[in-house]
Amino acid sequence: MGYDGTEEATVAQNPYKMGLVGVKEAVNAAKDKPVPKTINTGVSLVTPENAKSYLQEYRERRRSSGLKRRHGSRDA
Repeated sequence: MGYDGTEEATVAQNPYKMGLVGVKEAVNAAKDKPVPKTINTGVSLVTPENAKSYLQEYRERRRSSGLKRRHGSRDA
């Protein structure tokens, strides 16, 4: 938090990629293939300077993935 109580940055994860990688590795485990002990699906540091472009990229990823908004949820 900034000294005036405003947020200076936040860390955003990519739940779509987390799910995609998780399912892929679950399939590998079911086939007795080796799976990594830990998996880094990445994070993004979102600041006031890049928030608008990050949100635009996020919305585009959602649209291209075919995911629909849940009823009553906000597309942040």
